[in-house]
Amino acid sequence: MQSTKYAALSAMRNKTDRTDARGIAHVLRTGWFSPVHMKSREAHGVRALLSTRKALLKKTMDLANEVRGLLKIFGISLPMTVKHGSFDGVVRSLILMDDVLVVIMGEFGRTPKLNSGQPGIPIPGRDHWGNSMSVVMAGGGLNCGQIVGATNAKGEHPVERALAPSDVLATIYHVLGIDLNTMLHDYSGRPIPILDSGKPIRELVS
Repeated sequence: MQSTKYAALSAMRNKTDRTDARGIAHVLRTGWFSPVHMKSREAHGVRALLSTRKALLKKTMDLANEVRGLLKIFGISLPMTVKHGSFDGVVRSLILMDDVLVVIMGEFGRTPKLNSGQPGIPIPGRDHWGNSMSVVMAGGGLNCGQIVGATNAKGEHPVERALAPSDVLATIYHVLGIDLNTMLHDYSGRPIPILDSGKPIRELVS
């Protein structure tokens, strides 16, 4: 929209319409949320979208700070001048290095269907689900940019190239240069293998 159109919108006779117009025009100019008094149904929809955008940007910046802290543990420092807009490109270049492995995973998958809540917590959610889960791995010299395996359409169970947690761990140990036959000893001196089973995922390490 051109500046003349902003002026035309602001010239509306109805006070609420003028306020809505100024708020929407401000958003179109700056791309950022500014609290304004909106009463129309369409205006409330715009305000909800902008509030969601602001929340997502905050989450993105929080995540960037978390990643910054994790990288610092390994001696990789990012300058504070790196803003969220260029953060992805900076981290991506670090991940592509062979000596940085990024693994995103949880301890379980989640049930494909929402439950109705738990006793005393009437909030729908998902329970632990050991039949299937997803893991994201990047960097570490792995063959990235591919999907290994698949579940059925509802994410209930694997239907192609099923892997186990031990395979993921074997892949991590492989990247770190740790012998998969390594034994650790407990306080009684009993040898315990670091893995009972599992092999590095061949699609990633070949």
